[in-house]
Amino acid sequence: MKDIQKFKPSFLLKLDERLLKNNPTIWSTKIHWVIWYSILFIILLSIISFVVPLEFRRDSVNGYWIVFVSIISFISFVIWLIYLLQFNVFKRFGNFTALDSLKQLLLYYTCILCFMTFPFVFSVVEVVRVNSTYNSKELINDINKINLTIAQIEYDSIQHNWNRDTVWLVADLNKIDTQQRDSIPKITQHSKYAAIDSATFNSRKKITDSVIDLGNNLYVFVECPVYSFLNIYNAKDIGEDKILKSASIFNLVIKNYKPAPKDSLQSLLKTILNKYSINNYQSSINTEFDEQGNNSHLLSTNEIFKKYNLWSVERSIENIFRIKNRWAFEEMKDILRVVLYFTLILSLLVYIFRHSTVKTFFLSLLTAKLLTIISGLIIALFDFKGYAVYEWYFFYVILFLFLSIMVFTQSSRKVVTGVAINLFTLIFAFLPLMFVFYYNERTRLNYIINDIDYQEKMKTINLYLSISEIVLVVLILLIIPTFIFKMYRKWYALPES
Repeated sequence: MKDIQKFKPSFLLKLDERLLKNNPTIWSTKIHWVIWYSILFIILLSIISFVVPLEFRRDSVNGYWIVFVSIISFISFVIWLIYLLQFNVFKRFGNFTALDSLKQLLLYYTCILCFMTFPFVFSVVEVVRVNSTYNSKELINDINKINLTIAQIEYDSIQHNWNRDTVWLVADLNKIDTQQRDSIPKITQHSKYAAIDSATFNSRKKITDSVIDLGNNLYVFVECPVYSFLNIYNAKDIGEDKILKSASIFNLVIKNYKPAPKDSLQSLLKTILNKYSINNYQSSINTEFDEQGNNSHLLSTNEIFKKYNLWSVERSIENIFRIKNRWAFEEMKDILRVVLYFTLILSLLVYIFRHSTVKTFFLSLLTAKLLTIISGLIIALFDFKGYAVYEWYFFYVILFLFLSIMVFTQSSRKVVTGVAINLFTLIFAFLPLMFVFYYNERTRLNYIINDIDYQEKMKTINLYLSISEIVLVVLILLIIPTFIFKMYRKWYALPES
């Protein structure tokens, strides 16, 4: 016990005593101790993460750290719950106001959020370390140098002619009548050109290098041969530094080819490849293509990869970029949402447990599980649409609300009413989100049929989602200290039936 006291500074001991005497609601949450020990643990974990040796070119070990630290987070959460059970102002009928009820939920949320941050400490430190080791501009320049150098060395062994594909653009198959649609195969079987609709045409147009209009709905897709041999899919351009596409490499090397000493080019290439190859590139180079002679046949992309051992280099650079981009805005936003929503659910469960009896709490969890299974079976057996899930959610919100309101007319404590109050408290806040998901599911087919831009649709959905999240917060701030608190106080104060 004396060793534990060393980690309790005097100012926190004084604060603990002051809160116990003047504000037992805050004291009972142990928020001050949670924040203090969380800071100490995060500092310790950060130091370990900075010291432990890492090889960024290999697969990240972040997943193992998340699992290990998540176990520590769970143990911390359980220890906090044990201390939380020591005293309950609400159940002791103390000086507990509606504002205290909301304050308590927010403090629960803060405590649980502290535990939720532990598994991400190593991930953040790893991103900081890889950014200090590998510069993004340098990585992009090295990728371009590898592709340009290979194109120069293998000039005589790679294809120079661009690929051409002539197509016939027909009407949008989703918007023509059945008779016209049935006549298209009869026409195209006598044509030497492939027939495509407008949706396929637009999608191909976005990814091809050039499109030539021959008139009469005939188009030629012109595509450059692959010269970007090393193509890192998760690399992101930095300012003016961009990964050169095959057409740009063609203009720089193939179109105006100028012979250069291959020995110096190979030396430069090996230096760059050794920088990213975990295995020694010089000892693993494949010479079978040199023995065959460069003019024997045109090398494919796979053969280029095999000759220069690009597989390990590409994997290494992808691993580096994967760590560097781990906390990019979109990825960070999705992870943050998961953490915040999961924290909210746990906070509501703790809030329910603290305002309900143990028996009613676990009956509520059992009821929620049974209703989920039954609803799922009904949806599957009757083959309801995907949006039926949200319709069942709306039904349960109304049902639990009706059963919860009954508490104001009852003269004794009913278990069914307590379960309804618990379940309504758990799910009511997500009502705005469910409306957005329901709208998205109902209109999804309409977007597909009318060929509406998917990106524009997602912008609209994301806007609605952001608005619904603001409404979610407002609902919690308004309903918890008023309607829900009054229901719990009325229900708990009733004599048991």
